[in-house]
Amino acid sequence: MKDCDVETLEDHLREILDVVSSDLAQPQSRSSSIEKSLNLSHATCTPSAEHGVARAKSGLLASQLACEFRALRSSVLRLWGDECEVVSTTPDDITRFNEAVDQAITESLVAHEVEVESWRQTFLGVLGHDLRGPLNAATLCAALLKKEVAPSLARHAAVLTRSLIRIGTMLDSLLELNRATHGVGMHLSKKKADLFQECVCELELLQAVYPITSLEVKGNSAFGEFDVSKVREAFANLVSNAIKHRDDAKDPQIRVYELDSDLVLSVENSGDIAGEDINHIFEPFKSGSFSQRSVDTPHLGLGLFITQQIAKAHDGEVSVTSKDGVVKFMMTLPKA
Repeated sequence: MKDCDVETLEDHLREILDVVSSDLAQPQSRSSSIEKSLNLSHATCTPSAEHGVARAKSGLLASQLACEFRALRSSVLRLWGDECEVVSTTPDDITRFNEAVDQAITESLVAHEVEVESWRQTFLGVLGHDLRGPLNAATLCAALLKKEVAPSLARHAAVLTRSLIRIGTMLDSLLELNRATHGVGMHLSKKKADLFQECVCELELLQAVYPITSLEVKGNSAFGEFDVSKVREAFANLVSNAIKHRDDAKDPQIRVYELDSDLVLSVENSGDIAGEDINHIFEPFKSGSFSQRSVDTPHLGLGLFITQQIAKAHDGEVSVTSKDGVVKFMMTLPKA
């Protein structure tokens, strides 16, 4: 703020004070004051909101923006105090002034927050797009090296390939987060498939990483319209999450079954999730923070969030319960 010139510091100042003055000139009852303080929706085209957007674009933090309004309030109150000998001021006038300034601060901070979040999401989208090309090239080269190198080096090439694939998965999760927060929604490529068989196939892949022994499937087949790749991803997320955060060495109980016109994927593991945490477990960057037992493999905490988005995109849902030392996730998907 010290590096800003006077013109920059005073932009929107006159307009903001004009709004404050207009507010003070209007009669206001006690009930109106209370109602205004409880109103969480704020105008987005006021001078205060425009000021917040401008400050976000210039790179100022929300705390610095708040300091501007603190300086404005302090300056006006000092000047007002200097005039008290001439102009009669009541405590109600000061209260009304503070309320009006608080309203301006809120509008400005809300607009600042929206603008910063928009730029953050744009950055994630551009980053994901720009990284995809070199990542694909590196993955292809690693796969070729695995075939060409001596047997003594093939193991290292395989580790490199798996690491690049994992980076790709994390990148996909970031892009899905970006789409979800922009309200675009998840793109699906549905086809008729047997969900029972798909889960069996996915479990065989997971068994190469985790010592999973069983999958309980009730029924012979369960055909429906699904995006197979994404449903398998969600299934894998639930199973790997159960293994990472279980409280003992027991295998998670994995079940797939029909329930009326829906298909249900159920995963249970030993453990406990506190009541205040379970309400936030599907939020991005939250999963993984609710258990003291976590593998050393780095992850973004997006697995359960992506799983929820996949279920929603299929007009289904995913839920979690924690009772008597058992954590249970259930994903319900309509067959049509």
